[in-house]
Amino acid sequence: MANYWKAFLSEEAIAEFSINGFYSDVLRTSNGTVHPNVRVIAVNTEACYNANYYNMANRNDPGGILAWLEETLYNMEATG
Repeated sequence: MANYWKAFLSEEAIAEFSINGFYSDVLRTSNGTVHPNVRVIAVNTEACYNANYYNMANRNDPGGILAWLEETLYNMEATG
């Protein structure tokens, strides 16, 4: 990932994206302000692409994206 993203994403988010293609991180604005109660969630939507016949034939949770998203949203709700 380009160095540009280091200003907006934590090392943990960059590593998670590099491995899984999705991440969650606190919101950081271009002026450096960190908003700890706001999160950015980025998911790989390739699994929903209707011309991806492999995923259409194998209707499971590719890469665990949905399980990860459910856990992430649950943790966010639990922590307020």
